[in-house]
Amino acid sequence: MDPNVINIGPERIKEIYNILADAMIDGIEKIEISEEESKKSAEYIVQNLDSVRTQTELITFLEQLCKSWPTYNNCYHKLLNEQKAFEDKKKIQEVESSINNITNNS
Repeated sequence: MDPNVINIGPERIKEIYNILADAMIDGIEKIEISEEESKKSAEYIVQNLDSVRTQTELITFLEQLCKSWPTYNNCYHKLLNEQKAFEDKKKIQEVESSINNITNNS
């Protein structure tokens, strides 16, 4: 499945905001990010996340976020793994569908 055409809807964006907010709070509690830097990262997130429309754009956004604020690395890996699992599930469904078509046409 082409990640450039996987649309990310408003509900998914809301989920991502929550994931990033949790990571920020965790980073502050663990003293991985200062309050000042967390505010800067929050501004970056608010300014950029809403414009994300595809999986490729999301990955690019997260990569840029992590370069400046490594406290979000776990989010990057979590969301990347979720996407890989989604793609794997789709591939499995496609293969099962093909097998069913072959079996039904025999």
